[in-house]
Amino acid sequence: MASVHPRAWKYKGTYGAVLGFGKYDMTHIWEIKDYGDFDKLRNHKDPVFDRRTAESIGFYIPGFGQAQLLREISDVVIVEPKKKRR
Repeated sequence: MASVHPRAWKYKGTYGAVLGFGKYDMTHIWEIKDYGDFDKLRNHKDPVFDRRTAESIGFYIPGFGQAQLLREISDVVIVEPKKKRR
């Protein structure tokens, strides 16, 4: 898959839940550097990548998926809630 995936997207692997653990059966993990990489995905046109993506959809239960955007913990900003005035 590495030769046909969108530029700036690094395929990290496909993982499956085992022994009934996990809310979802499997997940694909990709690494990107910034939000502009979503534009690269949207504009990516490769027939092999498109075919593989379409074929993989047949393995999913409709509505049983979830997308997540993860950040390194050092990049996460935690905002303390404001204290209520008395």
